[in-house]
Amino acid sequence: QNTVVLKRNSQGHYMASGFINGKEVTFLLDTGATHVAIPEKLASKLQLKGLARGQSSTANGYVDIEFTRINELRLGSIIAYDVTASINPGLNHSDYILLGMSVLKNVEFRQSGNQLELIQY
Repeated sequence: QNTVVLKRNSQGHYMASGFINGKEVTFLLDTGATHVAIPEKLASKLQLKGLARGQSSTANGYVDIEFTRINELRLGSIIAYDVTASINPGLNHSDYILLGMSVLKNVEFRQSGNQLELIQY
């Protein structure tokens, strides 16, 4: 079992440093995101290529996206392989990646106070 403990930030979000294909990134946990969502401006730095076009429903309406695959995603001791993700131009205002359910579906959550424990079995 792999466990990561995150602390809630002043805005009430859980953010953490991690890695996509060996490159350091910042994740924002988002259980409302179906997939890991990557700002388009970060996709080329991460050497991620669009594989298929699609649309995503966001808080700001629909946005055109490109689906991609992440070979390896690491958040502390939690590792996920061959992860479905989307490249989203609507996120270009941010420098973080939404850690969505394509990873979180395999993780158990335990919240206590300002801490969130993620457990991967």
